[in-house]
Amino acid sequence: VLMPTMNLYQQTFKLIQDRPARISLQDISNETKLNYSWVCKFHSGEITNPTYNNLQKLHDYLTKLK
Repeated sequence: VLMPTMNLYQQTFKLIQDRPARISLQDISNETKLNYSWVCKFHSGEITNPTYNNLQKLHDYLTKLK
C-alpha cells in the first residue's frame, strides 16, 4: 500500500524495489521501451531527478504488476 504523502518518484522507486521477483529489470525495459541502462540506474538510486515522462511510464507499468 502506497502512502498518500509519497510523491511520484518515491512511489515508483518503492514499486521497482518491491516488484515481483519474476520481473527483471530487462523485462521492465522491454515492456516500457525505456532504456535498460536508465532502468538500472533508476533502480539503484543513481537517477534522482528523472524526466516526468520516463517516471510516469515506469510508474504506470509497475502499478499494473500488483
